[in-house]
Amino acid sequence: MGIKSDNQPDEYLDVLDQNGEKTGERKLRSAVHRDGDWHRTVHIWLVNPRGEILLQRRTLTKKTHPGMLDVSCAGHLLAGDTPKSGALRELAEELGVAAKPEQLQFLATIQRAKKMDSGITDKQYIDIFLLQTELELQDFELQMEEGS
Repeated sequence: MGIKSDNQPDEYLDVLDQNGEKTGERKLRSAVHRDGDWHRTVHIWLVNPRGEILLQRRTLTKKTHPGMLDVSCAGHLLAGDTPKSGALRELAEELGVAAKPEQLQFLATIQRAKKMDSGITDKQYIDIFLLQTELELQDFELQMEEGS
């Protein structure tokens, strides 16, 4: 598994209402978390033909859940993203996977709100996708800031 480094700036997110609809307001991610605004994220689970699920271990420098096992790939939707375009971007950034839109199988949307020990108020709608892939561990190019 290769590793790449990609320092990310504080990015703009679409603010959502309590029903998951865009309000028209865009704010920096840090402000969204500080203010406890609803926003959208994606989780992508990668499964190979043997039924094995790829998990990442979060780096020790992550603000939330450092060192814990996590979903194959996840991230915030940037302002203007659709769930599918955001999922494809996250796959490319975090794992070096160039998937096609039709390869992503939408599974569900869940709503989650919780106050983290780090001080972040995380209120998100999570769109969950499945990507069935024949890639092996050595085929992934892992983003250093995300996990191992």
